Formats: sequence, C-alpha cells, structure tokens
Amino acid sequence: MILSFSPARRGGFSLVEVALAVGIAAFALLAIVGLLPVGLSSSRNAVQGTEAVNIASAIINDLRIAAQGASMGSVAGVTSPLYGLPLEGGNSPIKYFDEMGNQMSASTAKYRASVVVTPLGGAAAIPDFAQNYQVSVIVTWPASALEKNAAGRMEMNSTFTPDRGS
Repeated sequence: MILSFSPARRGGFSLVEVALAVGIAAFALLAIVGLLPVGLSSSRNAVQGTEAVNIASAIINDLRIAAQGASMGSVAGVTSPLYGLPLEGGNSPIKYFDEMGNQMSASTAKYRASVVVTPLGGAAAIPDFAQNYQVSVIVTWPASALEKNAAGRMEMNSTFTPDRGS
C-alpha cells in the first residue's frame, strides 16, 4: 500500500500580500498626516478672521451708540463710550486688542485696528434730519506689524444714520 501525503491547503494571506497591504496603508497614512498642517493653518486663519470681524463690529456699534447720543448738528468732542473714538470725522488713533476684543496696550495686543469716520452730511444740509456717518475699520494681525506688512487683514465698512427720535 502506497500512501501519498498531500499538504492541506490552508486559507490566509501570503507574505507578499501582507507586505503590499501594509505599504498601501502606510502611504495613505502619510498622505493624511501631510495634510494636517494645511488644515491647522486654515483653522487658525478662520479663527483670526472671525476675531477680527468681531472687533470691527464692536467698534462700529460703539460709534453708532455715540452717534445716537450726539445732539443734532455739531459732534465736536463726542467720543464713543467704549473705545473713546471721536465721532467728528477723520482718522482715529490706532487701537489695539486681544483675541477677546478687549482693548490693550500695543506691546501685548494681537490685533491692530485703524478707524476712519466720515460725516456724510444730513444735519447741516437738511435741519430735520440726523447726520449720516460712514465708518471704515481695518483690523490687521499681528498687532506689531504695520498694516502693509500684516499677516492678516480684514476691512469692514458701514454707513448709518442715528435714530434721534422725534
């Protein structure tokens, strides 16, 4: 009697198949890890842009409050209650802010805001109407950089007429 021995075929992966799968997985993970810095940078830029918009909105609202309280006609000497910005027009002093919108000194600030208020007529031209204002706010970061050299820049413009009641 002749016995023949045939090896049983077992299921599984060969060493070549496993090595190929590990190589593909490593390549995919490297691609994902390579995209992380881009995602983090985009996220940081979005946060800084949002903080800058919040600062500009706060400045414009502060000037609106000052305009509401100003009497008809002259606004000489009228300043905004929160930031002390003059309402009479022209370039206001540069203001510095942290990421929460708190006003700070230039040495510790994260954002730099320049404000231009332009009276557009109204009260002087037509006595029964309130003065119209155009406000331009430019927020740049970092605060230590000049506006033209800043890493980020956001500009917001607003025109408003204060409601003086009747």
